[in-house]
Amino acid sequence: MDFTLYQKVKVISGRGSAKQIGSMIQEEGYCLPLLVFEEGLRNTGIIDVVENSLAESGISYHEFNQVKPNPTDMIVEKGARFCRQMKCDCVIAIGGGSSIDTAKGINVLRFNEGSILDYETKEVKSCSGFIAVPTTAGTGSELSQGAIVSDSKTEQKKLIPTDSFENEYAILDPLLTQKLPANQTAFTGLDAFSHATEAYTATKANPLCDLICEKVMETVVEYLPRAYKNGNDLLARERMLNAASLGGWSLFCSSDHLGHAIAHILGAKYHLVHGLACMYGFEAMIRFISESVEEKIIQIGVILGADFSGEESTKEIADKTIVAYQRFCQEQFQLTKQPLSYTQEELDDMANELVQNPFIHMCTKEISFEEAKKILQMALG
Repeated sequence: MDFTLYQKVKVISGRGSAKQIGSMIQEEGYCLPLLVFEEGLRNTGIIDVVENSLAESGISYHEFNQVKPNPTDMIVEKGARFCRQMKCDCVIAIGGGSSIDTAKGINVLRFNEGSILDYETKEVKSCSGFIAVPTTAGTGSELSQGAIVSDSKTEQKKLIPTDSFENEYAILDPLLTQKLPANQTAFTGLDAFSHATEAYTATKANPLCDLICEKVMETVVEYLPRAYKNGNDLLARERMLNAASLGGWSLFCSSDHLGHAIAHILGAKYHLVHGLACMYGFEAMIRFISESVEEKIIQIGVILGADFSGEESTKEIADKTIVAYQRFCQEQFQLTKQPLSYTQEELDDMANELVQNPFIHMCTKEISFEEAKKILQMALG
């Protein structure tokens, strides 16, 4: 059954909620977790919060601290070998999207043999024992299904698209996001905004999910500038963390589409931070889909502060929404698109990759190879 709205992740939220992880693990009957995180996170004190909670509950644990941005199949599989070797019975992801996606892949390979990339097309057996503790407010991976893993040979980002290994539990503690630097706060927040705009305009969009998406967009526009300017603004941090998680949920109920397809291609090729790559994808996506979802493009524009008279053409509606988004990025975060260079051969290769990307099937318009080239030229500037 294809449910309109569905979520089975158990969520603990609130300031200081990360201190409950030890008792939660104990109550659920797990004995030996594997903590998955980037080593740089240790210097923030965040890892200590989790480890102290586990210690207070008498729970031993192992660590895999080799997470890198844009995690590859090799890193995931190395972590999985270590997890099996240590006989860990659950996996705790601590960090942003890279840590959560790495940990999801590790947990998949606790129950499934082979390479993680096999499961781009192969069915995944159900995987229990996964806990996400996000320290950024952007990816929403704690409430979304699937994972993004880079192919170490081609550097292409691959979607492992299954609902068999979504998280069992998520802990949303805004205190863990306080030390996130301003630039990362902006980038991750723009990712959350992209999730909401794409889920709002995808073919699977529905009235229930639309309400979530609209609120996520409104929250990002109101609170992301506050969190960017003052990392200790706990209300802003809390609202952004909740919005990002609901943005992840919106992907579970609807889907990413063209914007993220572009972002994954440009992010891999030009080594762009994901939130910045989403910014590059936004303009091209809005222009391409505006005719098919005109009223929703107007609503996105209104949320961003654009004014509409009701007399605008479809192109003018797209223009006003894009200008409002550009103004938001530039005035609040000093972010502007810089043109990215490419050859004709590179453009053709990226267009081929775009038309084969699974996300574009959720776009409200079909995309031909020639259209893909035009879309990418808009995105590249």
